[in-house]
Amino acid sequence: LAMLVWRQRVRVVLATALAGVLTLLVAFLLPRWYRASAVILPPEEADLMSNISMASKALTKFPSIGDLGEFFTPADIYKAVLKSRTVQEAVVDRFQLMKVYRLKSREKTLKMFGTLSSVKLAPDGTIRVTVEDRDARRAADMTMAMLEALDRFNIEKRNTQAHRTR
Repeated sequence: LAMLVWRQRVRVVLATALAGVLTLLVAFLLPRWYRASAVILPPEEADLMSNISMASKALTKFPSIGDLGEFFTPADIYKAVLKSRTVQEAVVDRFQLMKVYRLKSREKTLKMFGTLSSVKLAPDGTIRVTVEDRDARRAADMTMAMLEALDRFNIEKRNTQAHRTR
C-alpha cells in the first residue's frame, strides 16, 4: 500500500491541495453566522415541600420503589417557558423574522427560529439560552428578548400569587 501511494504521490499531493483550496473557497463564500448566548441561574427552592419533592424525584430513579410522580424544578419551568410558543412568537413578531427569513408562513418562521435557538439545562442547574443569526446584534437582542419574556412571566406569576395570598 505504501509503495502504491509513493508511486502516486504527485496525484495524492495534488488532490490534497485541491481539496484544501476548495474548502477555503467555500469557507470564504458562505455567509457569516453569529451565536449569542446567555446563562442564567434559576432561583433555589428553600421550603420543606420542595425538599420532599426533590427526594421523591431522586427516588423515581429506582423503579422498585414505585412511581412517585413527576417533579419540576424552577429550572425545568424556566426552560419550558423559554421554549414555549408564546416566547417564540413574541421574538418572531418583535424582530419581524418572517421578513428576515423571507418566509410567508408563520409556522415555518417559528420552525426556523426553533432550529436557530436553543435552551439547555446544564448539570449544575444553570440554563443556557443561545440564538444564532447572520447579524450579531440581532442575535444578541433576540437572546435578551427571550430572557425579558421569562422575566415578564415571573412578574406575572408573582403578581398572581400575591393576589391569591391577599
